[in-house]
Amino acid sequence: MSAEWPWSELDLDGRTDVRSVKRAYAQKLKTIDRNDANVFQSLRTAFDEAKFLASATPSPKKPSMRQAANGVENVPGVVSYTFDFDDLPAASQPEPDPNPQSEVPDLSDAPLDLDAEDTIAPLQTAMSTTSNPWFKPEAEPQSDADKEADFFRDLAATYDTGVWKLAPLQNILERDIAMDRGVRDHAEYLLFERLREAVVEEERSISQGVAKLMEQNFGWASDGVRFNKKFGWHEGSELVAYDVARAVQTQNVKAPPRPQKTPLHAKRARIFMCLIMYMGGVFVLYPDGLTAEIFLFGTFVAAISFAIVWCFVLFLYYWSNALIGVLRRIGMIDRYITRVWQASVERAAWFDRIDTVLHLPGPRSTLLFSVSCAITLLVLISWGLSRI
Repeated sequence: MSAEWPWSELDLDGRTDVRSVKRAYAQKLKTIDRNDANVFQSLRTAFDEAKFLASATPSPKKPSMRQAANGVENVPGVVSYTFDFDDLPAASQPEPDPNPQSEVPDLSDAPLDLDAEDTIAPLQTAMSTTSNPWFKPEAEPQSDADKEADFFRDLAATYDTGVWKLAPLQNILERDIAMDRGVRDHAEYLLFERLREAVVEEERSISQGVAKLMEQNFGWASDGVRFNKKFGWHEGSELVAYDVARAVQTQNVKAPPRPQKTPLHAKRARIFMCLIMYMGGVFVLYPDGLTAEIFLFGTFVAAISFAIVWCFVLFLYYWSNALIGVLRRIGMIDRYITRVWQASVERAAWFDRIDTVLHLPGPRSTLLFSVSCAITLLVLISWGLSRI
């Protein structure tokens, strides 16, 4: 006959002590899938119920002195002895008193006469506590199951409409119930799933504050082996690990402040490059000679050409971003690959040199300016070759 619940859930034969219940719970916890919230909650509920029943089981009472003296049988821990009073030597009996006094009444069954103060004192204490407006009765201790339910409910409330509440999240992770290994592992898995949905399905990066909080509490960036064993290595885990590692690497790096005004060498470099491109285009278009009319007409044509080319480059830039987004949504391009490509371009030496010389506001502006210059040169050269 199999044991009833909750003993069957813990692989126990029946009612036992609290120590055996805890040992069975620890062994059962190693065999279940902790990523399954339903299985973990079912095991935890069975453990709490079994621990309560085991603690409520009355322990065997010790025999009283009267039971031990009378030799009561079947009393654990007591050896019964039988005395034969007939074998004892007869004691000398005193002679009866010819004038017996009045017998003393037996008061063993009489009710006790309590002192009046002992009777009234508890009543006075109760009246004083209930009449005191500042009196607060002690709250009943909260069970572990209730603490876990409150913990996971508050944990889910820290994420609302795409915004993380960092201060409440940190306070929740510092609770005493969060020190339990099973609760902490399940909370870590829930947080990872929420972040994975944000980076894969919603296509949003993890903020630096959330990434730092995950690193402080779980060490996702510093302990990559543990992260890989716990969550595996797939698209979602790669993106989460990438964002957390990037935030940890840059949290202690202070970027140098940019000057408010553009340096003089950057202005000169821009003017010099524009003049070279303009004069080169004019000489390619008019190789026979250069007059004032041709120069003015060439200036007008060059200005219009630069405007058209710049608009065309902007169109290509936004069109390529839209195309990449569409391909990523249908699964043809991995978002992780695009991030790695962007990071490799930003770390390139030629990219840094262009940004230093021209002093553009950001890496995307530098990349856009470089592409526009290259396209402009190609258009002018092809136009000049077609006129020859």
